Formats: sequence, structure tokens, C-alpha cells
Amino acid sequence: TLSETGMGSGMTEDGGLIMEDIMPGDKRYKEAKVDNVGNDAYVRAKVIVTSSSAGVMNTFVDGNADNDLQMLNFQNQPYSVDWERVVLEDGTVGYQTIYYYENDATGDLFKNEPLADTLEAIAKGGIEEFYTGELAQKMVDGLQANGSLMAMEDLATYTVAEREPIRTEYYGYEVVTVPPPSNGGDWLLEMLNIMEEKDISQYDPSTLEYQYIFNEACRIGLVDSYTYIGDPAFYDLPVEEMISDEFAAERAALIDMDNMQAMESVPLSDLPVTKLEPTAEESQHTTHIAVIDQYGNIVSTTNTLGNGWGCKFMAPGLGFFYNSHIGNLDHENPDSPDYVMPGKRVRSTISPSLVLQDGNPIMAVGSPGSLAIPPAVATIINNVLLYGMNVQQAINEPRAMAINRSGMDSPARVSIEQPRFDPDLVAQMEGIGYEMKDVGEYNMAVGGIAAIYLDRDNGIFYAGADPRRGYKALAY
Repeated sequence: TLSETGMGSGMTEDGGLIMEDIMPGDKRYKEAKVDNVGNDAYVRAKVIVTSSSAGVMNTFVDGNADNDLQMLNFQNQPYSVDWERVVLEDGTVGYQTIYYYENDATGDLFKNEPLADTLEAIAKGGIEEFYTGELAQKMVDGLQANGSLMAMEDLATYTVAEREPIRTEYYGYEVVTVPPPSNGGDWLLEMLNIMEEKDISQYDPSTLEYQYIFNEACRIGLVDSYTYIGDPAFYDLPVEEMISDEFAAERAALIDMDNMQAMESVPLSDLPVTKLEPTAEESQHTTHIAVIDQYGNIVSTTNTLGNGWGCKFMAPGLGFFYNSHIGNLDHENPDSPDYVMPGKRVRSTISPSLVLQDGNPIMAVGSPGSLAIPPAVATIINNVLLYGMNVQQAINEPRAMAINRSGMDSPARVSIEQPRFDPDLVAQMEGIGYEMKDVGEYNMAVGGIAAIYLDRDNGIFYAGADPRRGYKALAY
């Protein structure tokens, strides 16, 4: 059902574009101030109503299309059902989308019929329909018509890679998570190993010592994961070394508890990365789900489009958006393990994880949020395992994480739910070199956790859902 965003005149509070009442055939320009990108900016929206009776309108955003699309807050425009690239007579390039806007109100049923047809085709035709059938041809035709290089061969030769998860011991528990090409899993495990090396459990999360260890470990894990991780079909990656206790001890030595000071930059290590000859076999938005059944089987899974609305291109007539993860590949440095190549699987920070005790799963945890994912998951693991919180308490606790990637590691900027932290602690963190980025009280910028905990001794399941993303916990 539709949410209470509606269509009216003016702008939403966070910069989303709201159209005025327009009659069929009316063509005009509307200046819209957009302030949800941190600076005052202006975009020009040309509104063309093509069918009043059907409740459909087309919106064309001109100028710098990529920037304009980033500026518009599409989370406040949930009516989009189609999208296409448009070139005007003067050569201006933009994008045209379709919104239902007339007679829609809170509680009305919104139907994405093209997506229903797509799902029905997959249900009837199976995997062949998606990769080699009529549906595959429609996808390729739609992409090529809008400038893509995708070909039928690309879909037909795609295979699923099944890889062993990676794992580490953490304060007597086993944490299991996703391997490369995700760089979120090794970042998470390296971060946990460094925190245990510094024995973070002796400090309360409200102390400067805890925040110093946590955030420096986060910065080290971020830098290492972006330095060494790519598609393992193309490179022999040093993952085992990165998640080893020996490497954690080496990197933890950068965290000086006697002279607490945020590093100006995180020094690189010298782990080897060897390029391989790929085999033929290996030719945001983000959502996490944690599920447990009555037998104690646990699943932790993360699905992502990358950026909000993915690459902001909807498959014509098919009802879904394509992801934006080509942007995660390195397009400049051919020596990078993540350099763009044909057939390469893209890097992502997703970190769906399981926690085991004595070989049995007791927790499933994960998050959306790009760079916020590994530290958000680490926060929940700490809160539950080290500080005895129930899973919902662990999720609700305020978060602070050093996830600035401007120049990879400098300045030492911390995204923090600052109004929920003791001002004295914030001042202490600033005093040792951290730059605060206040994201507000409960903000998805620091992740959106979905987690399940199983108390095996008492046979009780606990589920936790992050209010930062409007998540819900359900049992049936």
C-alpha cells in the first residue's frame, strides 16, 4: 500500500520533489530547491502529464542527469513503475520516469503489474526463462536500447559461484560470514580480531577507550578490505592472512592505548595479491533478512541494488530496477584487485553473518548501509556477546563508526548519532582527533540491523528489528 507521501505542491522536508496539480497536456518548468545533499542546489524538472484518466505522468530531469538523479529524493516518490533514457532534439540527455499520482491516497493498493508478469514468467519458465528465454531477450533489448553493452551471451554464460564462508573465533564464539568478492566479511572479521587483541570487552561502550579501539579497528579493516579484496576468480587474495590472529596482532599494534590518538592515516600493510587466469566457470537498494525455523535452522541473507533505486533504470515493461554495482569496480587503477574486467563479479560490503556457540548457530545478523554494514554488525555482536544485551536492546543502542572513505582513511571522521551520546564522550573523541559527523538520533546512515538470537538453553527465539529502517520482527 502507498505511504503517506502523497502528491501536492512544493517540496518534502528532506528535499523530495512534489509536483503541482497539472492538467493533461500541460508542459511547464518548475524550479525546485533541493537541500538533502548538504548544500543548496537547484534542479529543473519538466513535467508532462500524458494521461489524466490513467493517473500517470512523466517527469524529465534535464541538465546534468547523474547529479540531478542523485539530488532528487526518490524515497519520497514511491510511485515509479518505469524508467527510460531520453535524448532531446538539442542533444540534452536525461531520464524519463512514470509515476502514479492521481487518486492515490494512504491505504490505496499499488500494483506493479509488469513485475507480476515477470515473476509469473520465471515461475513458469524457470532458470532458462531468466537467462536464455523471452524474459532474457526483453531485458537485453531494453538495456541495449538505452546504451548498455549487455548481450544475450552475458546472461547465457552466467553461472552461480558457490564459495566457502570465512570465519574467526571471537571471545569463544565462532563468527561466520561472507567471503570475497564481498569485502564486508573480511573487514568484519579483521575488525573483530583486532578488538579481541586489544581486549575491548574490558571497556564499556560509553568510554573513550572502547570508542578508540572500535573506531581505529574499523578504519584499519576498511582500508585493508579496499586494498586487497576483489573477485577471487581473478586474483589469489590474502583473505586467510587478513583474518588471522597474527595479522590482527600486527595491525592492532597501530592502536596505542598509552597515547590514544586517531591515526592521521592508516598505514598500508604488504600482503601479496597475485593475478590469476580466470576460468570459464567464473566467467543499495540493500535489505537484510534473518530467519529461523522451529528446528533451529538459521539463515542470514543480504540483497542489494547498491544505491537507492540501484542505477535508477527500470527494466522497460518488466517492473524492476537494475543494480548500480558496476560503480563499485575500480575504473582507474589496473593494479587493483577490483579493476573492471569482463566477467568480473563486483565487490560489495554486504556482511550477512552467523554466530555459533559450540558449533551450533545462536545468532543471525546483518544490515544494509554500504560502509556502515561491517561496523553495524560488529556493534550488535559486541552488545549481545560481550555486554549481555538482548538482541533488540543491542540494536537500539546508539552507534558511532569511523567510515569515512574520502582518501580512504583521512580525516578520521565518525558518523555518530550524537544527540544520544554523552557530550563529554563526544568532546573526548574530538580531543583525540576524531571529526564528528552528526547523523541525528536514529539514522539509517549507521546501518539497519535485522537479527535473530536463539537461547538454546531455554528454547527461546528472540528477534530484533532496527527502527532506523522501519524493520519489523515477525513470528508465526
